[in-house]
Amino acid sequence: GLLSSVAVIASIIIALYVGRRHARKMSGYLKHGTNVISLTNTIRLLIQSISQIAGVNFFNGLGQALIVTPYYSRYYLNAEHEPMVPYLYAMNMASMVGDILLFSFLLLLSLVVSAKVVLTVGLIVAIPASYAIRWIRTSEQVS
Repeated sequence: GLLSSVAVIASIIIALYVGRRHARKMSGYLKHGTNVISLTNTIRLLIQSISQIAGVNFFNGLGQALIVTPYYSRYYLNAEHEPMVPYLYAMNMASMVGDILLFSFLLLLSLVVSAKVVLTVGLIVAIPASYAIRWIRTSEQVS
């Protein structure tokens, strides 16, 4: 409970900081966030205790805060120039495509192999997939 509260407060502070810096055309937060998330996904393979799990989850939350702020700021900026509901629906669907593909693959894999293998494959796929987040374009271009 206490660590989760600290993680939430730290994520809020980071999101506010990134939001203000991003508004002044500062970039690189997606890159830093993907590095943090990829590192925490890699470390997940090595952790063995509850305190290590809590620490990794804390840093993963901080990495998410670095990614989410510039990602959503672009879409909400452009939502002003588009019909709001279809635009936000398309944005959410586009961000879920990776999850749908990964979980469908893992579901099919679970029919063939053991749960331990499925979880290991899912984690191994998550490490390089987290680097794909940096390819999100967050320029201020309005279509």
